[in-house]
Amino acid sequence: MSALAPAIPESILDSALAAGYLTPSDSVRYVFVPNGGGFREGLLVTRTEFVVPSGASARRYPRAPDMQLNFNWQNDHGFLILRYAAPARSDTIYRFTSGPALQAANVALRQVIGEEPPRVTCRRSAA
Repeated sequence: MSALAPAIPESILDSALAAGYLTPSDSVRYVFVPNGGGFREGLLVTRTEFVVPSGASARRYPRAPDMQLNFNWQNDHGFLILRYAAPARSDTIYRFTSGPALQAANVALRQVIGEEPPRVTCRRSAA
C-alpha cells in the first residue's frame, strides 16, 4: 500500500496510534506498507519525522537537511535506505521489496517532501 493523506485508511492510523508508533499530535502525510503487509511493516511519514515501526516501539528519524532516501534496485527487487550525513546514522528500512512497490513509494515520497529535504536518489544495479 502506498497512500497519501487524506486517502490513508483510518484503521492504519488508529492501529499505529494504539501500538504507540504515533502520538496524537502526529500529522501523518504518507504511509507505505510493502508487499501487502500490515502497518507494523510500514513506513509512516509525518510532517516532521519518518517513523519505522520496530517490534514494540518505533524508530523515529527527524526530517532534516542532511537526510537522504536511497532507493536501490537490483533486477526486480530493491531496498530503501534512510541515511544522514554522518555515516553511523543510516537505516535500511526495507530489503528485497519489489521494484514496483518501491517505485510507488518513490513517486509518493517525492510528492510528500516536495522541494524540501530530504533528497531522494535512485540507483539501478546490474546483477
